[in-house]
Formats: sequence, structure tokens, C-alpha cells
Amino acid sequence: KVTSIQKKDRYYKIKTAKNLEFKCKILIGADGPHSKIREVLLFPEPKEFLMGVGAEITNTNLNPDFVEIFVGNKIAPGFFAWIIPTNKDGTNARIGLCTSKKAKYSVKYYFNKLLENKHFQPYIKNCEITRLIGGVIPLGVLKKTYDDNVMLVGDAAAQVKPTSGGGLYPGLLCANICSRVAIEALQKNDFTSNVLKKYQKQWEKEIGSELKKGMRYRALFKKVTDKRIDKYIEKLQNPEIIEIINEYGDIDFPSKLVKPLIKKSRFFI
Repeated sequence: KVTSIQKKDRYYKIKTAKNLEFKCKILIGADGPHSKIREVLLFPEPKEFLMGVGAEITNTNLNPDFVEIFVGNKIAPGFFAWIIPTNKDGTNARIGLCTSKKAKYSVKYYFNKLLENKHFQPYIKNCEITRLIGGVIPLGVLKKTYDDNVMLVGDAAAQVKPTSGGGLYPGLLCANICSRVAIEALQKNDFTSNVLKKYQKQWEKEIGSELKKGMRYRALFKKVTDKRIDKYIEKLQNPEIIEIINEYGDIDFPSKLVKPLIKKSRFFI
């Protein structure tokens, strides 16, 4: 774990908790949502943090082809709860939820209430919790993710889908771009922003628009009442809506679904 970072003329000097010192021409901050590198080097902060808690469970009887989602301000204010089967037999799963920091109660409170929820309990009847999980999800990708001799990637750069909290796809995509730019910098022996700015330009081209749209959709979602959510769920039973979702739905680019829904239906009215 990095405990100190010092900027020198053409490199960074870092020190770890084990009192080891390193010099590096390129410092890549992939140190998570509470990035020490982001903080010390005065990069912008993510716009929002979600608080999450979950568990791995066994002895379930789930359909492995379906994920169950639960929404509502009494269940997971500002986000949602989930049940995700993790094996082909539906006997293991992950359950959990996230809430915004502005939620009235702690995320642990909402998780305990979820386990007692009458709509949730049938899915976890007779199950056994084998592992508890907790964490933080950063939302609102940084406006700048590079500087001389440094690049930020993954959760440290808030490269996370705001609509689902998923960071695997965007994180890996941006990490690949980051590695290519780092290799180019090494080949040119140029570690200044003149080269490293290509990282920002390329990841923004690939996924920047999607992440920014996701934050706008999230802002709208947070304003939706439970009553309105219930109406949207009713509309999801419409065969026309299901057809649109099947045709345009994309887990990594969810914004592709919005225009067809607006164009072909009165879904958001």
C-alpha cells in the first residue's frame, strides 16, 4: 500500500507501508475508489459515492437465467437491490444493494430490512450466507485522468457505469487503452502530458459519452417517486416494450435503449 508520493523533476518517488521506496517514470493510479494517488496529486473527485453491502449465499433455488432487481426508496434509496445466480444450477447467488450517501439510514440497515422483505424472502428461503461483502462505488467519471508522469484508471478514475454501478467492462477497456499509451510513452521516452493526454482522448472516444449520459439518467432516476417506478414496471409487461428491450438492450451501453423507448412508445410519460 502506498503511503507517500513525491513528484520529482521527471519521475515520482513513492513509499509503501512496508517502508519500501520506488522511483517510476509513469505512475498509474489503479488504487480504487478512495485513491491515494488521486487525492495526493489533486485530481478531481468523483461526483458521488454509493455505499454497498452484499453477501454470497448458497442453498438457493433460483432460475440461473434471470437476475432479480428490487427498487424503491424504502428498499435501496438512490439505487437498487439485486439477486444474481452465480452457478448454472441456481443454487448459489450474490445478493446485495447500494444506497446513496444521502440515504436516511445506513446501508447495513437497508440490507437487514431487505432480508426481512416479504417480496425478497421467497428467493432466499432456507439459504445460508457464506460471505459478507461491503464496498464503495464511485460515480461521475473524472474530467481529467492524466498529468505529467501519471494516469488514473478504473475506480480511481470513477470509470463506472452510473446506471448499474458496474466497473468491470469500462475499467478493463480503459486499462487496455492506458497500457497502450504507457507503452508508447516508454518507446518515445516521453512521459509528459503531450503523450499521456492520448489516454484521456481515447477512453473518452470509446466510452466517455456513455458514462456522461449515465450520470444524466441517474440524476433523473433519483427524482422518480416509488409510485412512478411502479407504473414503469407495469409498462415493462407490455410485449412491445419487451421487444424493444430485446432488440436494443445492451448491458455495456444502456443508453442505446433510451431513444427507441421514447420513439416507439410512451414509456416515460
